[in-house]
Amino acid sequence: MLAQQRQVAMPDLAHRPKPVISPPERVGELVTVDSTGPASA
Repeated sequence: MLAQQRQVAMPDLAHRPKPVISPPERVGELVTVDSTGPASA
């Protein structure tokens, strides 16, 4: 049973990282735009 719980936990973790990584990606783009703005100016 413990093995089954671990298998179920792994998929849940795999799904969680995707949504969590999405916000950082958008933040990274905003940071890149900010860097490009001052750099261009």
